[in-house]
Amino acid sequence: MTFVHILTPTYWPDRGGMEESVARIAQLLARSGHRICTTYVRDTSPPTDAPTPAVDGSVVYLRRAKAPLASPALASVTAYPEERYRLDYLLFRAAVAEAIAKHPSSRHLIVSFYLTTSGFLAQHVASDLGIPHIASASGNDLSADFHNPYRMPPIEFVLRRADHVVTLSGEQERWVKQSNLRTGRVTTIHNSLPDGVLTGRWRFNRDRDVHIVNDSGYHFRKGTHLLFAAFRCAVGGGARATLTVAGSTESQTRAYWERARAALSAEFGERVRLLDWIDKSKIHDLLLSSHLYCAPTFGEGCSLARLAALALGMPVISTACGELLDVAAHMDHVRLVPPGSTDRLAAALEETVRELPQVASRIDGDAVQALRQHLSPAREFAQWDAVLREFE
Repeated sequence: MTFVHILTPTYWPDRGGMEESVARIAQLLARSGHRICTTYVRDTSPPTDAPTPAVDGSVVYLRRAKAPLASPALASVTAYPEERYRLDYLLFRAAVAEAIAKHPSSRHLIVSFYLTTSGFLAQHVASDLGIPHIASASGNDLSADFHNPYRMPPIEFVLRRADHVVTLSGEQERWVKQSNLRTGRVTTIHNSLPDGVLTGRWRFNRDRDVHIVNDSGYHFRKGTHLLFAAFRCAVGGGARATLTVAGSTESQTRAYWERARAALSAEFGERVRLLDWIDKSKIHDLLLSSHLYCAPTFGEGCSLARLAALALGMPVISTACGELLDVAAHMDHVRLVPPGSTDRLAAALEETVRELPQVASRIDGDAVQALRQHLSPAREFAQWDAVLREFE
């Protein structure tokens, strides 16, 4: 039996994004039958009705155990942020050590998500306990953080010491190798789409307006403000288009987004629908009823939102980064523009709106079907299974 100790900062399987990916990977690995996977969550509060699991349980919320230890530090504005990593380290090390003591003849290994936080702590624990560590890049690890001098030390620490590093795209793998920070194994594993997402196929339905859709919410790193600017330029250039955006709002800059949304609504009235978070099934229906998916992100690892739009076979405009460079660069109905280029984004949006019937006619059904097969959970499990088998 192999015990896989998964360390992650957050765990909201129903929220989508990285949290959904971690939960899916844990479930996939546990299906092998010879592994027990326990997910240790550092920062997320457990649901109010969640029972306290044993060490062998599927999810252990370290925040619950951390609360009584941190009570003096919580009284200070600065003390808790400085101490929480030490507390996480002590709690995670104790939990893994206890599991090793209970099952000394079994194989134990650590899988972490987020190099800069959980990966950094997991590497300390793995080195201390003498067990393998597989570090998986997540979130901003190898996009924004990789270009931030203050974030690079923990990334470098993990890349140099982890037994295996998992990246989410060929772009990330290339950056890691070009940095000369790693001499060991690096494997790229694209996200898969959960069962049930790959239902239905987009079909072009001519309308008076072209309906543009985005489900990334209102976030700086997702480039929502660039989408607003590109939409203004496209409509100003004569494009007949509407825009629907759905998703959460970046909490730190909520006031900015409230002003930006109000200004766009005042300018375009019913031509824009700026929704908040909506259920995944409604997102699926929204995509199928729209004409064009536009996601001007600054950088991605492997976006589930972009993959879902691709899997439906609808026209897509996005930035040339992350997983799209691997899986969509050859698709004629997908336009990729340089990250951060508002002018190129606006030009691509205006041109695609004007030429949408021709763009729709160039959709290669066989290529879309091949992509859908690539995005199956079975492929993702097989790749993760191969990585873990190196240490079993």
